[in-house]
Amino acid sequence: MGTPAIPDNPAKAVSLAARALTRAAHAQATAPHDHADFAAIASQMSEVLQSLYTLNTNLAAQIAHYGDDRILRSDDGRDAEEVMATIGYHGSALQNALTRAQAAADKMHLELARIAVRVDLNAEGAR
Repeated sequence: MGTPAIPDNPAKAVSLAARALTRAAHAQATAPHDHADFAAIASQMSEVLQSLYTLNTNLAAQIAHYGDDRILRSDDGRDAEEVMATIGYHGSALQNALTRAQAAADKMHLELARIAVRVDLNAEGAR
């Protein structure tokens, strides 16, 4: 079973990644307690969070210029500039949350490297 091709369309690629992450999260709930898996997943979580940060940065830059060459409107009666400002606010909040989340994921990964199963040398069969 090979790796599925990543679509050239960014929205489709993000959708594919989201589905894969959802499947992985559900599968991990019943997976055996394996240190190697923990470390690998923690490392990959940091990478995913960094990718989300980059995606959010790119999206924010594009959204900021969305109204440059067009007249925008709002579907809920608010001024379009107010909606754009609210989008920017939430994008900034997401950026801050992703920064904190990635730092936490990195620290968790480092701590996982420090933990191991203690072997009781006095136990039967330990020698």
